[in-house]
Amino acid sequence: MADDSAGNFGVGTTVLNSTVRPDLSDLYLYFYKLDTWAKNHVAKMLGLQGNTSGTNTKTVTTTQTKTVPIKTMGQPTQQRTVLSYFQVGDGIFEDMKKAWKYGITIHLYRVNLNQITGDKPNRQAPCEYSQCLLGTLPQTENLGGIMQASLAFEVQGLAQEDLLSESDLEEAAFDQGVDLYNFIKPTMAGGSDDQTYDNANAAKPTVEETDGGFMTGDASNDSGVNFGTGSNASSAASAANSTASNAASSAS
Repeated sequence: MADDSAGNFGVGTTVLNSTVRPDLSDLYLYFYKLDTWAKNHVAKMLGLQGNTSGTNTKTVTTTQTKTVPIKTMGQPTQQRTVLSYFQVGDGIFEDMKKAWKYGITIHLYRVNLNQITGDKPNRQAPCEYSQCLLGTLPQTENLGGIMQASLAFEVQGLAQEDLLSESDLEEAAFDQGVDLYNFIKPTMAGGSDDQTYDNANAAKPTVEETDGGFMTGDASNDSGVNFGTGSNASSAASAANSTASNAASSAS
């Protein structure tokens, strides 16, 4: 009987006494690097990925003889398709546009996070590597959706397989591919300079420590109510003190 204690599957082995471990398609992630980048530049994740697929094709030619047809295999061709969703400022779509416009070779890495081995920061995972051209660059802008593009990479020659270290990819790539972001402490979060707000005061805290725990505002300000600036706390207090003083004077 074959030894399946190590979880080896294939000819002569059995899975009846093994734990079910499906090969999850969600854990196949794509990374890229343009051929124009410096050699020491790591590969970047190819957006927030949606569906991905690949084709491995050989043209079969049929020659009809007097008795039976004979089929022969032609040369192989491969294509990798990645549906990518983009975030503001990630620069990925711009990179793809350069590669499409100028015919720049894209080094494409298909990493299998189902089979990560080793310990941080030297973990490895199986990877398929290919040199690709990008012939089409669609821009899909669905209402209420996320900017996206279905990227069809045409593989030069044949893709190659080997192990890839996490140090060859952008920082925390193995973790980011699953979690999207890490735990961020309050003193490290924030600081965004997003200018998409019509009223800049809307981005400020509603209640500041200097406001004495109360929301303050200036209704006469054309730009809207100033929340959390602390600038109106003292004036509000002064107005309250003045009103109290006047009331006391009138009573006396």
